[in-house]
Amino acid sequence: MQAQATSTESEDLLTREQAWKRINCSERHLHNLVTNGDLPYVKIGKLVRFIPTDVAAYIQSHRIGGG
Repeated sequence: MQAQATSTESEDLLTREQAWKRINCSERHLHNLVTNGDLPYVKIGKLVRFIPTDVAAYIQSHRIGGG
């Protein structure tokens, strides 16, 4: 019997390229975010993937102003 997928499991994981494009930063900057532990990631074998809500939360946490 297969377990029901959680919201994280049902989201499409982002590749490195998709993540840095979504954040609108360089590949190098994304690498630094991962290395410094500022952006959570998922490691599947040698693959590194990002959960879209984690990327959105990172962006939101760096929002300044607006009220």
